[in-house]
Amino acid sequence: AMRGLLFLFLFLFAWSGSAQNFTQFHYDIGNGLPDNKVMGVFQDSRGFMWFASNAGLTRFDGANFRNYFSTSDLSLKPSQLGGITETMPGHLAIVCAVKLIGLNTITHQFYHVPAFINRPVHDINKTSENQFLVASADTCFLMDQHLNILEAIVPPALSEPRSVHGFELDRGMYLIGNFAGYYLYNTRQKTFEPLDLGMGTTFKDYFDFQFYDSTNQWLYFVNYFTGVYRYSQKKKRLKHWSIEGNNLI
Repeated sequence: AMRGLLFLFLFLFAWSGSAQNFTQFHYDIGNGLPDNKVMGVFQDSRGFMWFASNAGLTRFDGANFRNYFSTSDLSLKPSQLGGITETMPGHLAIVCAVKLIGLNTITHQFYHVPAFINRPVHDINKTSENQFLVASADTCFLMDQHLNILEAIVPPALSEPRSVHGFELDRGMYLIGNFAGYYLYNTRQKTFEPLDLGMGTTFKDYFDFQFYDSTNQWLYFVNYFTGVYRYSQKKKRLKHWSIEGNNLI
C-alpha cells in the first residue's frame, strides 16, 4: 500500500500544473464489486479491467463484473498480491501468496506455472521485448511469454539475502536488486555495475525503486523516512523531495 501511495505521489507530481478534464464513475459492492477496498488495477490488451480486492480478483468489461475467489489450493488475497500482468493475449500472470499463478482469461481457468511451483515469487515486471522479470529469492529470472525461464540473473552478494527484483530501464539495461542494494545489469555483456545510492545498513537507510523516466534517464527511489529521490543513470543524485516538505538538491 505504501509503494502504491508513493507511486501515486510521483504520478501526480509529474502531471501537476496541467489541467485535465475527466469523467468520473464510482463503483462499489452495489454495482458488483465483491469488496469496496481495491488494492490493485490492471488493464489487459482486450480492454478488460482487473481489480484485486480483499475478496479476490475481479474482471470488469465496462458494464459487468466477474469475480474470482480463493479456493482451497489457490489464494487470491490482495494483501499477498505482488503484481498482475498480461503475458500474451488471453493470459494473465498473477503473483499472489508468494506464488506465480496463470489465468486463461478465455476459459477462466487458473493454472500453476511449472517453473515456479517450488520457487517463491514476489513480483513480475514486463520488458519492452515482451519478456518478464520475475523476482525470486536471491535470483531474478528472465521469462518468455510462455513463462519459460530464459536466464537466471544472480547479482553479486547484497547486504542481506532477500528477493531480487528486476526492472527494465532501457533496452539492454536492467535495474537488479532490492531496497538493500541495486545494480545496473548490462544484458549483452552480462555485467553488473553497483548503483551507489549512499545507503546505510539499517532499515531506515533503505531505498525502494519506484519509477524510471526513460526520456531523461532518471530513476526515482523512495525512502519511507526521508522522502523521494531522483538519480541519473550515471549514479548521480539530482534531487531530493524530503518528507518535511523541503526540496533539497
